[in-house]
Amino acid sequence: MAQVLGRFTEREILAQPQAWERVLDETARTGEAFRHLWQSAAPEQILLTGCGSSYYLAIAAAPILQRRLGVPCRAWPSSELLFAPEDAVTGPRPPLLIAVSRSGETTETVWAAKRLRDRGAVTVAVTCAAGGPLIQASQLGFVLPVEERSIVMTGSFTSLLLALVHLAAGLAGDAHLGAELRKTPAVAAAELDRLSDHALGCVDAARFFVYLGSGPMFGIACEGALKMTEMALIPGCAYHTLEYLHGPKAAASPDTVVIGVLSQRGAAHEREVLRQVAALGARVIAVGESVDGVAALPLPVPVGSVPAMLLGGIWMQWLALHAARARGLDPDVPRFLQAVVTWDGFPQEGGEG
Repeated sequence: MAQVLGRFTEREILAQPQAWERVLDETARTGEAFRHLWQSAAPEQILLTGCGSSYYLAIAAAPILQRRLGVPCRAWPSSELLFAPEDAVTGPRPPLLIAVSRSGETTETVWAAKRLRDRGAVTVAVTCAAGGPLIQASQLGFVLPVEERSIVMTGSFTSLLLALVHLAAGLAGDAHLGAELRKTPAVAAAELDRLSDHALGCVDAARFFVYLGSGPMFGIACEGALKMTEMALIPGCAYHTLEYLHGPKAAASPDTVVIGVLSQRGAAHEREVLRQVAALGARVIAVGESVDGVAALPLPVPVGSVPAMLLGGIWMQWLALHAARARGLDPDVPRFLQAVVTWDGFPQEGGEG
């Protein structure tokens, strides 16, 4: 029997709608603990942190949490918080730190949580593994019922993002967003095959992938670029959509695929960017809805919504998986990668950089 490349990765992509149902149930059950912590801490600032995919989902979640909770919220790579926490913390009151890690063992994230907690921050861990050092370093932990065998994050990425947004919706009393999230697993289940087929049709001899997004969609764009690089070993990079016109477009060519994830607030200008880039000869794909003169992946959810982020994320995972298979690569065992990055020796504070 021929080897099926990426069979675990494919299985985990397909399992996301069911995983989201469990995540929504779990965060609804445990959300009251988050409310109590929020009320007692009364934070004036939220810091989201993680590494790799966890950092990118933090980028996507931060503006959503800020709008819903009315408190400044920013995403930081764990290493930046570890080495220069004073650059992130503003104001006299300690921040609320939400640290995200699939394994709960990522050293930089664990160290950042310890560093910020030592400085008075209230720390919350969101992970897919119980009992790890990140949970131990935090005052409150959320463990999602999601398991992954693959090294590359797929279902854990969307599930962790969904958990953060659902917790914020519950805390803010946003019943509309909560109901929208509850409908998303069924929508995704109905779309899985179409998303896969569409992504398969986009795989060709492209040598470079560019992902564009604005606001929360920039985090999804970053994750799409990472997935293509990890799984298919094809260079990918991400830009804020309009920023692509300020220099990077010089590299556009027929060998370049430019993927634009449309947002709610900037869609009109983003469409114009995609049309301009298509005129330069690049292959352009709009994600969210149709754009005149450009290939598109219309989604059955509002443009720029959280469901659009999740469905767009699944499509990008399919795209990377199909690209890897087309090159004879197995994304279940990506080159040079391991499930958890660990370090020895907790770094001391000090120095300037």
